Amino acid sequence: MFELEVKEEENENFIIKTALIKFNDTIEEIYVKLPISEKEYITDLLDPFVIMSIYKMMKVGGKCYVRGKVSKSLLDNLENFCNCWIVWRPDLYKPIEIIADEEVDDIPKKLNNDAITCFSGGLDSCFTVYSHYKKLAGRNNKNIKKAIMIHGADIPLANKEEFDIAFNSSKKILDDINVPLVAVETNYRKYKHHWEMEFISLLAAVLNMYTYRYILISSDQTVKDNLIWSSNSISNRYLSVSSVDIITYGDFYTRTEKANIIKDFQIALENMRVCWEGKDKSRNCGVCEKCQRTILNFKVCGINEISCLKSNLELSNLFLRNRTQIKYFKEILDYNNKTNQLSDNIKNDINDLINRSEYRINNNDFINELKLKEKKNNYLSNKLKIKEKQINDLSNRLKIREKKINDIVNKIAWWIPIKKWRDNFRNNILM
Repeated sequence: MFELEVKEEENENFIIKTALIKFNDTIEEIYVKLPISEKEYITDLLDPFVIMSIYKMMKVGGKCYVRGKVSKSLLDNLENFCNCWIVWRPDLYKPIEIIADEEVDDIPKKLNNDAITCFSGGLDSCFTVYSHYKKLAGRNNKNIKKAIMIHGADIPLANKEEFDIAFNSSKKILDDINVPLVAVETNYRKYKHHWEMEFISLLAAVLNMYTYRYILISSDQTVKDNLIWSSNSISNRYLSVSSVDIITYGDFYTRTEKANIIKDFQIALENMRVCWEGKDKSRNCGVCEKCQRTILNFKVCGINEISCLKSNLELSNLFLRNRTQIKYFKEILDYNNKTNQLSDNIKNDINDLINRSEYRINNNDFINELKLKEKKNNYLSNKLKIKEKQINDLSNRLKIREKKINDIVNKIAWWIPIKKWRDNFRNNILM
């Protein structure tokens, strides 16, 4: 059984909401801390914590009890959200029934274009805010009233100084386009979460604490690439009540196309943060795959130097870990067919990187396939050994039983006085 309740406390500086989550003899306490200045914008319903817990509920399965008020339309939407993931990942998630102490109706939809978004300071989130600021989103243009940066998501809670540096860099970007940035703190990652799958539930939960008309979630995958990546246009829309529309923005653009949109957003190029590989989480390491790829994203758009990535392009010692990363570099070469901004040496280095990485990945796939076959063969071999042992055990039991029968027959035959009769008796019984 799964049970969720929420307690709240306030002081002169913060609102602290803590979810008590009980399941399988386990208790988790996940808190979200917001500035007290945000109080008038924050919902008093338990909707955000139901959203935050949805993946955990699906892992546990069965009846999930929520001790408090939950929006009826959220429960309706989460049923569809769960149906998506049970179809996509039946290996991870089970059917659930969410039972709230009280279901409440939604407030009417607000007749405005106001939106809230999460902001990490990366290329995707810079693209989202800049596109809407410049009115480049067509009929989906929204008035971004606020952005949220979550301490405890990408940057660990223990790294307070690094978060402050990253927050100030992000604030410089958003101040340039008049979007307020608010810091929210959570210990969500203290507990065992499949972060690559479940990060979207934390982002959506924090954004649903606010009562804005729209929620903008920056996409880091295109619809062409992966519709069932954790954050996607299909299931994201079910992570809210019916009076709030979630827009997954940017999933019709490749990363290079996004870079081309924001290449004139100078303050972003000076303060953007794209990786977490280095020891110092407040700055870009400059040498990892994502940093090197981002340098190329802008270089193929005609921007040769980016202030936030003060490092040389060095691909010779780089390896790509998976086919998604290979696809990103192939997209850069494809985009260069339009712009012709890359030198022959750089194009050769990219092709060499792709070939080396594909060789390694294919080789690893081959090795993994052999290991899988070996595992299957070992499994079959073990099954045969078990069958052989069962047959031997059965044979031994039959021999023991045969000996017992012989002993009984011989004891009975001993009382027959004539040898011929004794032999006939044995032959007739034991034949």
